[in-house]
Parts: sequence; structure tokens; C-alpha cells
Amino acid sequence: MKSVLHIKDVLTKFIEAEPKISHLMAEADAVNIWETVVGKEAAANSQATIVKNGVLYILASSSVWAQQLSLKRKDIAGKINATLKGREVIKDIKFRTGELRGR
Repeated sequence: MKSVLHIKDVLTKFIEAEPKISHLMAEADAVNIWETVVGKEAAANSQATIVKNGVLYILASSSVWAQQLSLKRKDIAGKINATLKGREVIKDIKFRTGELRGR
């Protein structure tokens, strides 16, 4: 009799076996956990947009928020990487100001 495999288990094994896919998934996770890492108030005034070459790009609602978060960027990057099982996905964080999307 054949055993039944759950699709989640199959996909997890596939992603873990493919470093490029695993890294892209970790980058997406870094964007998605922004609010969890920085807290509700900071997240209400900023958005993680994309990760490119280990740099997480953040859109801030004002230059004050961009500056405040920039001063904490090393700590924030460390928290993100720790949340991603200690993988060094984020090497730096860059900020720019603009209108936050979807708000």
C-alpha cells in the first residue's frame, strides 16, 4: 500500500532542497514580518517593500520616521534574521519617504 504525502510536506522538502527558492521565500518572509519586528506604531508609518541583494527597502510616511527607523536598522535587521531561523537574509535596510500603499 502506498503512503499518502501531504502537499505541504512535499513543497517544504522541495523548497529546502532548492537554495535559490528557499532564499527567495526567506526574502518574502522578511517583508511580511515587518510589523511583527518593528511594532504596530512604526508599521503604521512604514512599509517593507522589497529585498534586493540582501537590502530591505522600506517606505516611510515621513522623514522623521525614516530617520528614527534608520537609527535602529542594525537592530531591526538582526531581529528579522533571528526570526528567519538565524539566516542572514537582511544585510542592510534602506529607507525612503513617500505615500504608504493601501493606507
